[in-house]
Amino acid sequence: MKSSLALRVTLAFVLIVALTASLLGIYLYRAFVAEIVRRDDLQLLGKLRQVQIVLGRPGAAELLAAQPDFFRDTMSGQENSLVRIVAPDGAVLADINPAGERYPVPLDAGAAPGREAIAAWTARGGVPGRVVAGTARLGAAQVRVVVARAYGERTAMFARYRARILAACAIGALLAAALAALMLRRGLRPLRTVAEHAALVKPGTLARRLDIAEAPSELRPLVAGLNA
Repeated sequence: MKSSLALRVTLAFVLIVALTASLLGIYLYRAFVAEIVRRDDLQLLGKLRQVQIVLGRPGAAELLAAQPDFFRDTMSGQENSLVRIVAPDGAVLADINPAGERYPVPLDAGAAPGREAIAAWTARGGVPGRVVAGTARLGAAQVRVVVARAYGERTAMFARYRARILAACAIGALLAAALAALMLRRGLRPLRTVAEHAALVKPGTLARRLDIAEAPSELRPLVAGLNA
């Protein structure tokens, strides 16, 4: 088996296909992750903008002071969305954090922060999170707004995507092995034909000639040598 040309070529072909598929899978996975992170960052900035708009409406200060639970329910939106509103004197006006997560508070990035102002953090269980801080007007005062979110569902989605890429690479390698074996069997048929015809040449049939016109161009030097 070690001297089998077909086996060596098949293994080399499978290795090339597996390597190419793996590199393509890594590239697609990284591109997918980058796009999901970008989308989630934009949603986080949109959440901050939503809080800023609501705080800027007339009566928001009175509503926040009288019914903080109402503001909490309105701003949470999702269970893994965290919102903190801090007054200029450091007093916490609202803290939407049902699970009691501890997350870092980045520096304020003004009224319109961009993606560069978003910081990463790790929630409980090793779940990745993102947090951003900005400013908003609440009546006559300027307050600090911190919006954070943990992405547990995203981690699970990435794991499923990685598993699918690995499965696709494995299936691709198996298909490559089957196709390579079939192609080599067909491709080596002329060589087997030459070997069979050469076996018919004996001391009493030295005048017998192999048909060089029917041989592939790669085998014609060999056929010409045998005829000679």
